[in-house]
Amino acid sequence: MGALRRQREVKPPLPAGLAGPACFPVGPRTRVRVTGPDRVRYLNGQLTRNAASINPREALPALLLTAKGKIVAPVFAWSEGDAILLDSHPAIGEALLARVSRYAVADDVEFEDVSRDSCGWHVVGEIEGDPPGLLVPRTGLPGRDVPDQPAAFPVLPPAQIECLRILAGTPEWGAELDPDTLPHEAGMDRHWVDFHKGCYVGQEVVSRVESVGRTNRILRVFLGDFPPQPGLLLAAPDGAPAGTLTSAAPHFGLAGSAGLGYLNRRAEATRFQVHDSTGKTLGECQIHENS
Repeated sequence: MGALRRQREVKPPLPAGLAGPACFPVGPRTRVRVTGPDRVRYLNGQLTRNAASINPREALPALLLTAKGKIVAPVFAWSEGDAILLDSHPAIGEALLARVSRYAVADDVEFEDVSRDSCGWHVVGEIEGDPPGLLVPRTGLPGRDVPDQPAAFPVLPPAQIECLRILAGTPEWGAELDPDTLPHEAGMDRHWVDFHKGCYVGQEVVSRVESVGRTNRILRVFLGDFPPQPGLLLAAPDGAPAGTLTSAAPHFGLAGSAGLGYLNRRAEATRFQVHDSTGKTLGECQIHENS
């Protein structure tokens, strides 16, 4: 069954203290502006989602892949006038421009690096009515980008932003994602890939993985009593290595931590011990039921 039909309707719980909408500065982002009469057709052959559905009101989550199906960049795409903006993690830098323009040979399309050090503010949480702003799920929760700080909403500290992202199971470049990551490993086949659109670079590998139905590892959300630091190791009850925590943060609704990490496919347990690199036990955790 296609990933777009397998999207889960369960919304992750919000940390305590986020009873309503809140905001945070977006900070620097890598951005590429795509123009030219062939921009939609060309991007449709590059992105894992249908470029024809890109619009000015709601950002489209999509991936740019290598020919081997590995992630070059996760992007949010939206239109501005006669251009399409591709927005990605700041650490990706020039790789986004290089990848998106690589296959433009006979296409009437142009690319411009328009990366910015500050990209306004993001409001996370449902807002009543239809307020202005670009709908974009930056944390994995409903949210929108606005140009200025909203006076009506509290500003979230970095640790709480990280907790929101982790609970939503949203992978981030440099933590869960790198140039060796396959979309299915990071759970990005659920919302970032359209299995019913036309061909794109890397589609053959992605479709093959979808048909096989498994990878060697899978991203999961963990809750428990362990230090909120990435890089800790997971072990099954029998002591067998089970995975690694790639991100962690204090959980604002529980007396413990939330973590995001890769679990070995062979691991059948749901509860794990948490160790450091020396093998010292630092706590325990379990798979979050909604992940």
